Amino acid sequence: MIQIFFWAIREEWNNKSQEEKDELNRINKEEYDKYLEEEKEWNNRIILKHSLRDFFIVRDNLYLLTTEELFCYDLTKYPDDRELVKIETKLTKMLKLIKTSDNRIVIVSAESYELIPLI
Repeated sequence: MIQIFFWAIREEWNNKSQEEKDELNRINKEEYDKYLEEEKEWNNRIILKHSLRDFFIVRDNLYLLTTEELFCYDLTKYPDDRELVKIETKLTKMLKLIKTSDNRIVIVSAESYELIPLI
C-alpha cells in the first residue's frame, strides 16, 4: 500500500514541468527556513516533566505548578539564564496556586495547603 502511495507521488512529480518543480522546490525551501526559525524558538521554551496545573507572576518571578513540583523562574534573566529553580514542598498531587494580597503564594492540594515563601 505504501509503495503504491510513493509510486503515485513519484509519477505526479515526473509529470510536472520544470517550472512547476522549481516552484515546489522554492516553496519547500521557504517552509524549511520557517521550520528552522521555529526550532530556534523551541530552544527558549521551558519543558516540564508533568503537566502544568497553574502559574503566577509575582514581582519578577514566574511560578509554575505541576501536580508534583513547584518551580520559580526569574524573568529578569531571560533569555540568558533558562534555569528553573525547584521549590521544595511537602505536598503531592497539587492542584492550584493562590496569590495572597501581600504577594505570597499558597499551594493547594486535595489533602492540605502550604504557604510558600517568595524567592
